[in-house]
Amino acid sequence: RAFEDDGIDVVAADVDSIDTVDGKIRVAAGGATRDFDRLLVATGRKPVVPHSLAGLGVAVDAGDGGIVVNKRTLACAPHVYAAGDCITKVPRFTHVAGFHGYLAARNALLPGVDDASATLDIARMPRVTFTAPEVGSVGIADIDTAKANFPHLSGDRFDVLKWTTEKNDRALAENEDDDAYIELVLLLDKTKAS
Repeated sequence: RAFEDDGIDVVAADVDSIDTVDGKIRVAAGGATRDFDRLLVATGRKPVVPHSLAGLGVAVDAGDGGIVVNKRTLACAPHVYAAGDCITKVPRFTHVAGFHGYLAARNALLPGVDDASATLDIARMPRVTFTAPEVGSVGIADIDTAKANFPHLSGDRFDVLKWTTEKNDRALAENEDDDAYIELVLLLDKTKAS
């Protein structure tokens, strides 16, 4: 809705063609044709890993081209660690890459230390999209995902708490008039009395 308020149309569809007509950008997608002033294309990123690493025994994922590592950031080859955007199937955020670097250095220099803090667990890693308004999350983002990840738990074990940020100090200081909210998906402990 924030984009709509700013006059921005978001279209998520497979694009058939893009042309310039009378100074406008004409996009044919999903059976419809529309003209735009500007076009933003988000194509994602993927790792670029030198082929020479294969000679060291480093495995590269055929799908995204990233280096395959274990939970301690160790690649398939002994004494070879990888960190950040060159790893396969990880969120491509600066804070994630920084944490990978920490893990790689710690595990390379202290290989005998084997505790949970020395392993990669992206399920609890915060995610953020720097837009206006900002979008951030950590953990499971909605009840459907929670139920899919915990199929052995009944639906009544989950609850959602949601509240607006209209009284938030930052929203007040910046005089923000938007529909921002905070939402928590909770796994309830039904074994305890209410």
